Amino acid sequence: MPTLEEAMAVMGDEDLVTWYGLLLPAATPPEAQQQLERAAFATLEQPGMRDKFATLGTDLVAMPSREFAERMEGESARFQAVIQRLAQARLHTAIPRAYTRTLCSRPTTIFTGDTLGIAQPRPSAGLPRQRTSHMSNHTSLLDSKRRHLLLASGAASCLALFGAGRAFAARKEVSYGQGSIDPIFTAGYVALKQGYFADAGLDVKYLNSQSGPRTNQLLAAKQIFVGATAATAAPALTVAGKPAALIFGFDRRMTYANVLVRKEDYDSGKFRSLTDLANQRIGATQPGSVTALMAVYLTQQAGIADKVDIRPLGDLATMLAALKTGSVAATMATASMMEQAVGEGWGTPIFNGIDSEVWNTYMKGDVPGIAAYALREDIENRPDDVQAFVNGLVKAQDFINQHTPEEITEAIYQDYLSALSRPSVLKAITDYKANVWLQDNIITEDAYDRMAAIMGDGRQFSNEEMKTVPYSRCVDMSFVRKARGMSS
Repeated sequence: MPTLEEAMAVMGDEDLVTWYGLLLPAATPPEAQQQLERAAFATLEQPGMRDKFATLGTDLVAMPSREFAERMEGESARFQAVIQRLAQARLHTAIPRAYTRTLCSRPTTIFTGDTLGIAQPRPSAGLPRQRTSHMSNHTSLLDSKRRHLLLASGAASCLALFGAGRAFAARKEVSYGQGSIDPIFTAGYVALKQGYFADAGLDVKYLNSQSGPRTNQLLAAKQIFVGATAATAAPALTVAGKPAALIFGFDRRMTYANVLVRKEDYDSGKFRSLTDLANQRIGATQPGSVTALMAVYLTQQAGIADKVDIRPLGDLATMLAALKTGSVAATMATASMMEQAVGEGWGTPIFNGIDSEVWNTYMKGDVPGIAAYALREDIENRPDDVQAFVNGLVKAQDFINQHTPEEITEAIYQDYLSALSRPSVLKAITDYKANVWLQDNIITEDAYDRMAAIMGDGRQFSNEEMKTVPYSRCVDMSFVRKARGMSS
């Protein structure tokens, strides 16, 4: 076995935290599940409970069952990539193929294998590139079949890492990872649901990779062929020594550059603007993630960057739960997160990047938010597969352009977005279609340069490092242009 120091040297900026959850047997009746969930949440909200956990260096976060099921799936895929890198570095002995290539299926009932609430150790605060060093329980995920089945929690079957589905001999199998569950990725969901990837000759295996850094890890380890996450991922991966390029643009605005607070704090006048967050904790996903980057950028614009504690919390669901339960004063948020919190009556945005006037005041124009990207070596060695993938996404965008928000929501909600409330998804899709999504999916050089400026000045990279990742190196729109019949 490698030492922790040896393992961390291979893992780089991997974010490691230990979490705890409550699990129930598969046969537990739904009524009992709901009763136990309510009781657990009530217990976590008891006076003094949060303080008791804080003395143990732990942030208490209550996470609904469905969201945590998605987290467990993503954690399993994430650490498969980590284990592969360790094996490649000769720090591990050979790992049985059956263990490293399979992931137990999610249980058949909504609560099975899910969590009532989790207590998550508090990572060190600091800038987005900071690394935490807590060893996760999942490092021993593959040690035994029994541990594997514990995560399955009564499930009877296993499926391939990137999902179950029919195999088509005439179609080439490729894997696709999206950085979170959010309506901003609607083009990907539509391409999967409507069979546009299949029409292009691909059998696409979809994975929720949970965050930008994890998507980068999976892409760099060749666990996925195409990733979709923040557009900053391609230059970040290129700076790290794995050249990558953006191949399809989803939007023209960073829809995760929003700041959400609890309604009670807003109504009391405690937090009404970004400047009010001085000496407070702000939630983000992971060190090095775009949510952490934008937290730094926005607090710098507000003049409070040296007075806030930016907390890496793991994923979007945890961020929302942490804000709701008071673990943080504010959190970075996607549009659907804002809509859900507002719709449930407990959250209010104090910075809404979906508002065009607010956006242009801070950003001065279009900035790519979400994009699909691939390794340069795959673009060069497998251009036909990249073209086929982009063809599927372009057809999906055309579907979005030609249908109403209600029709789009109906097409994808149940299969891909049911962890979110349907009204919040519909509202997000309505806003994205009107103000955010790129109808032609072309990322322009001006927009990329604005994004690069946000990444520079030491916020994520130095200006010298950013000079090494110009538009010409990190963006390739030739596949979109060909799919649309546009001149190159």
